[in-house]
Amino acid sequence: MLRLHPQVDDAAVCGHYIPEQATDIPIAFITTRVPKDQHPTLFEDVIQFVRKRVASYKRIYEVRVVEEIPRNAGGKIVRRQLPGRSFPNSAGIQNGVAKL
Repeated sequence: MLRLHPQVDDAAVCGHYIPEQATDIPIAFITTRVPKDQHPTLFEDVIQFVRKRVASYKRIYEVRVVEEIPRNAGGKIVRRQLPGRSFPNSAGIQNGVAKL
């Protein structure tokens, strides 16, 4: 859906956990066709563009511009390599070792 916006070249969406709400909210990472300083309302335009076309639970709440969307050799998005992504240690993994 994001890639249909005329100013968006590539996009990825992933969840960001909000402890106060005990849920993930969708955040969009995009690459743009024009520099963001040439399109001052880009973030709001993208959010409104998606909001008109998706269900309420799929709405994005934040847009971040990145240089490129990280992909593996098969072309799939590698979300863990997106800037600002952190994975909480909730799975019981410490120093690369799973605690059972």
